[in-house]
Amino acid sequence: MKIIFICSSLEYSKDGVGDYTRRLSIELIRIGHLVKIIAINDKFIRQRLVQIQKIEGGDVEVIRFPSFLPVDERFADAKKFISSFSPQWISLQFVVFGYHRKGLPFHLISRLKKLGKDAKWHIMFHELWTGMEAHSNIKLQILGAIQKYIIKRLLVTSNPTVIHTQTRIYQQQVSKLGFECLYLPLFSNISTRAIISRGPKNGVVKFVMFGSIHPGAPVIEFVEELKAYLRNYNLKGQLTIIGRAGSEQNLWKKHCVESGLVVSIMGEQSESIISNILSTSSYGISTTPFLLLEKSGTVAAMFENRLSVICVAKQWFVKSLKNAGSSDGIFEYKKGNLTSILNGVEKTLPVRDITSIAHQFVESLSNGFNRKPDI
Repeated sequence: MKIIFICSSLEYSKDGVGDYTRRLSIELIRIGHLVKIIAINDKFIRQRLVQIQKIEGGDVEVIRFPSFLPVDERFADAKKFISSFSPQWISLQFVVFGYHRKGLPFHLISRLKKLGKDAKWHIMFHELWTGMEAHSNIKLQILGAIQKYIIKRLLVTSNPTVIHTQTRIYQQQVSKLGFECLYLPLFSNISTRAIISRGPKNGVVKFVMFGSIHPGAPVIEFVEELKAYLRNYNLKGQLTIIGRAGSEQNLWKKHCVESGLVVSIMGEQSESIISNILSTSSYGISTTPFLLLEKSGTVAAMFENRLSVICVAKQWFVKSLKNAGSSDGIFEYKKGNLTSILNGVEKTLPVRDITSIAHQFVESLSNGFNRKPDI
């Protein structure tokens, strides 16, 4: 199978969707498919680049267009690149802010379909529109309504044969637009490289937070319950924060230190160090809302390192939808339940290895289907 992926940027470790696309492409090449990637709106470069990108012993040819180039020039050049490859499939990796700095990529509606006249289209929705959450402010709701219109017109115009998303809430939203949408689990961009070691060591329970820490989490209640738990079981607690966590890490550090936990803020680290920390921790902590955890790359990395996750996040729900999220391997913290979580029944961790997901992706394309909305 010959596949062209389109994403916004392909700078190593600077764009999560770009990292995802590169790793999936190289895995598809490993299992026998022909793949190339186009970065159509790359804000990390100052000139057009054709290069071979490499990870984990594999490589893939990519073409990158800087975001400052005129849109028509980028798409005309991309069309030539696609024509020279003659793919059977073109896969758009969609993030609404990835293709326009204000999240309004109207230009995609008319231009995408012209890129590959004879190819079938696939869309992977990594994100949809803003303002989806029930208590969003009016500004986000208005922006979200415009983005929703763009996405619906994009679906109608490109007429994709297969649509995927990694979040069941998004799957429901796309279905409400009138298109069938398949669920494709997210894999980690951090490979497993260390020997996995679980449970308290020398009386220490190790927690880890990886990536952005979101505001609004019930951190005070969580830390107070954790303090009581550790005291009751004569244990010590340790929290390691890695990655670009943002200013919220200071709030977590403050409350944890006051409660007697040892806190280590490590910042950005290499894949091998991240994998080692994840694989030797007792629990992961995520502040991403429970219903959106399926699209969290950091949670996928925890799963790949066989680490259960405690969700400590603000309440987030969507009106008129079944607010069902995956709970395998995830414990949702609510005030008063931390002891039952830490002493709870083992949950089965989902298997999200990249090889099985790549095969699932290919199978979906092989059995492709779609349904147009009534408009």
